[in-house]
Amino acid sequence: MAFAARLWLQALLLVAVAIIARSLVTLHRKRLTARPTSSSSSRGSTVNQTSEKSHPLAPESQTTANGPDGAAAPDKTHLYKELYYKLQNLEKYPDILPRARQALIALLHEALLIEQSRPKDRSILDIQSYDRAALHGFLFAEHTGVLDQWEQYSLRRAAGQGPELFRDRDAAEKWLKQAAPTKYVDGAWLGHVHKITTPFALRPVTRDAWQVLSEELGDGDLEKNHVHLYRSLLESIGLRLPDACSAEFVDPDLDMGDEQTWKSATAQLLISLFPNEFLPEMLGFNMHYELLTLETLMASKELPELGISGYYFLLHVSIDNADSGHTAMALATVTKYLDLVQQTGLLDLQVAWRRIQAGYVLSRTVGGRETLPAGGLRDIGENGLRIVDIMRFKANVSQKLHCASRVRIGKHKLMDWLAPSAWGSSSSGGGGGGGGGNPHDFLHALANATPWVRRGNSKNSLLVRELSWKGRMFGAFTNAEVEELCAWVDSLGKDDDEASVCERSYRRFVDGSGDGGSRQPAPSQTSAGFLPQDHAVDHPAFLQQRAPEPRPAREKITTSSFAPRPPLRASTVRLDVFLPLWFAHAGLLENTVNTPYRTARPLGSQLVRILRAEYGFMPETDGAAGMDEYSRPGYFPSLVGLGNEIRRRHQLPEAAGLKDVLGTGARVVPGGDADDDGDLDNDTQSAVRFTHRILGWAARPIENEGLLLGLGCAFVDLEEWVAEMDEFFFEKEKNALRLIVGRKKDCFKAIVELIKDDDTAFGDFVQGYELGRDEIERFLGESA
Repeated sequence: MAFAARLWLQALLLVAVAIIARSLVTLHRKRLTARPTSSSSSRGSTVNQTSEKSHPLAPESQTTANGPDGAAAPDKTHLYKELYYKLQNLEKYPDILPRARQALIALLHEALLIEQSRPKDRSILDIQSYDRAALHGFLFAEHTGVLDQWEQYSLRRAAGQGPELFRDRDAAEKWLKQAAPTKYVDGAWLGHVHKITTPFALRPVTRDAWQVLSEELGDGDLEKNHVHLYRSLLESIGLRLPDACSAEFVDPDLDMGDEQTWKSATAQLLISLFPNEFLPEMLGFNMHYELLTLETLMASKELPELGISGYYFLLHVSIDNADSGHTAMALATVTKYLDLVQQTGLLDLQVAWRRIQAGYVLSRTVGGRETLPAGGLRDIGENGLRIVDIMRFKANVSQKLHCASRVRIGKHKLMDWLAPSAWGSSSSGGGGGGGGGNPHDFLHALANATPWVRRGNSKNSLLVRELSWKGRMFGAFTNAEVEELCAWVDSLGKDDDEASVCERSYRRFVDGSGDGGSRQPAPSQTSAGFLPQDHAVDHPAFLQQRAPEPRPAREKITTSSFAPRPPLRASTVRLDVFLPLWFAHAGLLENTVNTPYRTARPLGSQLVRILRAEYGFMPETDGAAGMDEYSRPGYFPSLVGLGNEIRRRHQLPEAAGLKDVLGTGARVVPGGDADDDGDLDNDTQSAVRFTHRILGWAARPIENEGLLLGLGCAFVDLEEWVAEMDEFFFEKEKNALRLIVGRKKDCFKAIVELIKDDDTAFGDFVQGYELGRDEIERFLGESA
């Protein structure tokens, strides 16, 4: 009877555990899909805000197993999934932006710490000052190293050895499924580059970066779209996953729980999210991400051997080539950017280089398995990067001097901590060669090793006393090294959350002063409640204090036919009214491609084609342009470039960016002179207000897709009118604009065919077109 009773109790316990587990899964789904609170009440939200003392890479109340010293480790997988979902639905969750920025800084900081711990045979950090030849040599060595590994692999396979990446088809299918989160955001690391808010001086650089994104998105050909290709690959093995931008995609029931995969995918979404602040990091990330990898080569060979198409991976072998493909393009973009920095002084050259290095290192580390100890980011402190270097050099010469020491730091003897093998191994949590761990495990343990270190109190720390006069280790550290150590100990006592520590530490790596080499971020930029709001300056920008710009009401559309209005007839226009409209309309559709997964559809392909025409890329062909775009024949200006040409022709001041354009008060009539009066009159104010309205709609491309498409179609009519105006352009510019108009007309004709059977989408399109034409005609002085 007792035995039977125990069986019943065990059965009841299992049922209870199952019920609890199911409840937790349900709670997880509700938390992810819950509508965000309004900005005014966001401080009380536990979903979108980081607690005052929380880890920057962990949501509140989410922990897993304990770390090396018993501290609760944050459930990072949950955070990565949350960011993955919300960053692809940003217009619904704008309150995630402050935490997203903190997470990006933390990842950059963590990546630099990890890079310090790996073997120093070759690291981009070894190029301490920017040198073009050294950078080319380094990337060539990286590429050659992969090819050497591939050669050895090929020789082993030719000798009869079996596959090394996949043991069988089942393993290959599981691997392909687990990789889906990263493959479904292919190109996202450049998703927010080259926006209308990009400073005009940087647009030649960001345009080159956007070309890589365009090719990731298939250059407007759905069959070449990388997300579409990977989705088709999964479908070919019988796997149909939910849309990557849906809450269902991050559901634990899908059994895609590899933390490093989600980390890598989230890093891709984060790195381009703030393009005006983190452009160097984005370019560095792109430079590494586009390198050829051994894994890609192996997958392209082994998948076909198992009866699975390897074309997706073969495509990345060819299109990422180092001669004319994405690898070469990424390097050329970095060198162009650094040349521009050197010529213009936009940023200190060395600061820009270090930030590029940080982005490169982030891409390299998120693809690996290296980790830091739980709580380590805060314990490593603001100047932990420097302390790790100091300790590494000391360990190389002092390990056996401590063989008789009984001192323990954390769980290990001092001699074990100082083993050179530990300081040269990668950070995997266990150290190497019998050592006590890796450098960051040691620093984490030392930070909590009372009395050796008393947090915030270097004067009373035993370690500092032993390094001082009459201490047993006096002279082992230089004065400067002791000062660095004291600064580190004192920084541990600051009542800061890890986000602040990571921010200061990263900025210190960049330029030693903590301001990133340019301006110090305003306090509001790093506060939990900050949301960028100026559509003329910030990207992404969302209005915080009031609701988004309301969409105009429309009558029900009862027909699926569409006929554009007759051509515009105005003979003159005031430039102070016209120019804000011209520049702002160039940003109408740019945010429709922020999320790569949403471009993997016929409509998405047409949007890519429209943007390619607006940005001044050559017409699409069956091939990939690659480096040909850098030396292309002919004249292919962008809409922004043409706008600046109009300004120059009428001797208006050079505009640094969209803000200057919208703030221009000069009243100019084509053929006339600029008025010195800088006050905006009613017509100019009305035009600027309308541009802010359309930029506000453009910031929410999912909600306003049909409306934006209609507005875009109306502005094609304006472009067609401008192309015939002698007051604006010479014949060369006119012909270039006519080509843009022709390409865009073909796209909008295709779009109408795609949406005509969708009453809502088509109705929104017609509404947007009619609204756009009404406003354009009003500003041109025509009767509606």
